[in-house]
Amino acid sequence: MKNILLASCSLTRKTLMQRLPIKFESYSPDVDESHIPNESRHDLAIRLSKLKALAGAKQFPGHICIGSDQVSFIKETKEYLGKPKNKESAILQLEKASDKTICFYSGLCMYYKPTEKIYTAMVPTEIKYRKLSREHIERYLEIEQPYHCAASLKSEGYGISICEKISSDDPTAVMGLPLITLINFLRQEGVPV
Repeated sequence: MKNILLASCSLTRKTLMQRLPIKFESYSPDVDESHIPNESRHDLAIRLSKLKALAGAKQFPGHICIGSDQVSFIKETKEYLGKPKNKESAILQLEKASDKTICFYSGLCMYYKPTEKIYTAMVPTEIKYRKLSREHIERYLEIEQPYHCAASLKSEGYGISICEKISSDDPTAVMGLPLITLINFLRQEGVPV
């Protein structure tokens, strides 16, 4: 059985990986997540995922290394929505996102250094946010405190209450790790999932 590494410090990604019947280790890669001028959102999500997987492979060269990253933005204005980090920023994000469609581009990269095989994908998700009152925003933030979540969305919890419609080929993609695609990658490397 091949060793597997999740190159991420995200508790949500670790929890998603635990859904699979495989053993894995996790490692927090130190990568520069700066945007490159004129880089598309699609390319940014893939590049950051690849950087994380390659950083993991550098530290754990015999492992199948998995990197993932997510880029989110308001479809109507093209404004990026990162992780808010605090309540004030989350309130501003949710007020901007109210009654708009938020695009989440979830990048995924799997790299196996011994064979030099690299797999990449980007799984898009579009979520129409409800028209949000300040009271709803405050209640949601009090319950979930989604300050480490892109676009202030913790969809696996009470965050579902701010969503009007979700469109995606993979329901786990919006949480930051598209498991359907990952399972396909792992099977191609002979990992029974």
